[in-house]
Amino acid sequence: MKHNFGTLTIEKVIIHDIPQHRAGEEGIKPILSEVESKLTQELKNYFKERINGSVSSSSAFDVFFPRFNVTRASVNM
Repeated sequence: MKHNFGTLTIEKVIIHDIPQHRAGEEGIKPILSEVESKLTQELKNYFKERINGSVSSSSAFDVFFPRFNVTRASVNM
């Protein structure tokens, strides 16, 4: 199922630091942030492009939207 994410806007993000490591290498753990990250226009564009690329990929799972109205409060948990 194809969706048009041309109007997608990114307002807030929390970015976690995931260190690179080799397959099977143990002891390296992600650093999880609990605060909102500074969001520049460059980062907004980056995430929008990555999301669009992921959901439009031929290997992506279908995205389903609920048939009821979703409020901002229910999306921002």
